[in-house]
Amino acid sequence: MIQGYTKDGYQFTAGYDAENRLTTLNYNDGTQDHRVGYTYGANSFVRVIKKYVDEVLTEETRLVRDGYLIVQERDGSNTALRSYVWSSGALGGIGALTAMVQNNQVYYYLFDGRGNVASVVDDSANVVAGYVYDAFGELRTVTGSLEQPFRFSTKYYDGGTGMVDFGYRFYVAEIGRWLNRDPIGVDGGINLYGYVLSNPINFVDPYGDYYVPIIKIGVIIYKIYRRKPISFFFKLGLVVPILLKPTELNEGEEENCLPLHCRMFPILCEDDIDDKMDDCKKNCGNNVYCQMECDIKWIDDNSWVDADRL
Repeated sequence: MIQGYTKDGYQFTAGYDAENRLTTLNYNDGTQDHRVGYTYGANSFVRVIKKYVDEVLTEETRLVRDGYLIVQERDGSNTALRSYVWSSGALGGIGALTAMVQNNQVYYYLFDGRGNVASVVDDSANVVAGYVYDAFGELRTVTGSLEQPFRFSTKYYDGGTGMVDFGYRFYVAEIGRWLNRDPIGVDGGINLYGYVLSNPINFVDPYGDYYVPIIKIGVIIYKIYRRKPISFFFKLGLVVPILLKPTELNEGEEENCLPLHCRMFPILCEDDIDDKMDDCKKNCGNNVYCQMECDIKWIDDNSWVDADRL
């Protein structure tokens, strides 16, 4: 059991199952007892959320997923409440939520440079919701009347408790810490509850199990990769992470590749990266940033992941 505080300052008690998954969240708002229950699917992502007030069920939300991504919310009667459209390629869906359909109305999402939902517009381009966050994701300003659940890092947000569902665990922005211990243990660092090395300006965590760097791009990177299509990018020049479709390099072209990006994206610079991984890490010592750069490799269709997850 872990104790903490909701976004409104009410003390809660959190319960977990044997797999370190949050199952219950109990708190009292001064007049009523509240309980939130979470049920998981086979992939360990939340499928059903039930909310009780004084032990009376008041709300049930069923999450329909396409793999990791939430594509629809349904109520306890299995009636569709909201449907979501995602673009392809982005890790953890960060910055990739395109549109929401609610009450036969279509809304579109706009993002800041770190993949946080900054505003939502209707089909007439009217801003119906706006959000401003601090570096750790705590909401500073909320404008507009539209109710929708995606906020910081394009993650599912519970407006009642302030918890953010990253997939493999929950995050509390008010304290900048996870509510579950790290599912990959000390492989993610000795602090099992710390969020992205306490450095959210330079790192994001796509799924709640491992952080990756936010990579700044500009004219130099564009010149280097001008012949390689960028599948997704943010207008402010930040990619989360940079999503490139690799192609064969011409002989000698490796010499023109920036050293950082050869390390971050070795498949762009080496034909066979498996034999190079250990050699790369030998030069890292205990530098976790360097080791992480060595671990990035290409997998699946337009996705970058940590090599330890292969």
